[in-house]
Amino acid sequence: LLRPQILNKRTGQKMAGACPSCGYMEDINHREIPDNKALTASAHKNEALGYINTYSIFSSFDVFNRRFSNYTVSSDASKQVLERSRTIANRIINGETIHTLMIGATGRGKTHLAVGMMYWILERSGYKLLKTVMKNGKPVETFFSWKIIFIDWRELIERKKQSFNDDQMAKQINK
Repeated sequence: LLRPQILNKRTGQKMAGACPSCGYMEDINHREIPDNKALTASAHKNEALGYINTYSIFSSFDVFNRRFSNYTVSSDASKQVLERSRTIANRIINGETIHTLMIGATGRGKTHLAVGMMYWILERSGYKLLKTVMKNGKPVETFFSWKIIFIDWRELIERKKQSFNDDQMAKQINK
């Protein structure tokens, strides 16, 4: 947002920021200065989402619009798999190491549920993970940002094939 440096002549206060492209204007009266807790929460969120965007391999950004809340339950089986996915996500939040494999025909919702689990974990945990680390020989509980990635298997294989002739892509894929 762009903010004029001059004050509003009528009120003597700073003027709201505005977007030069779309015309959106910020409501100056509702600006809040975040405290340390809010800044830390924002930092965890930004770090977790930045990690996903940097290291994930996906064919379309549309995949990141998937949530449990917009999953279409069309049968008892789809309702059961949604609940199972939620249970797995909750167990991961509680610190369990879970290995899960989702198989099924094309268009059944495997990707939707996998991304839904990813966001469920992030949002429910406040984008942070509590771990015990050793400091000065003593165990200390510390919060870390989640490190989660999404990999579209077909897209990974396709990029691996392309990387045979492209050293830059090979570095990205291996990273």
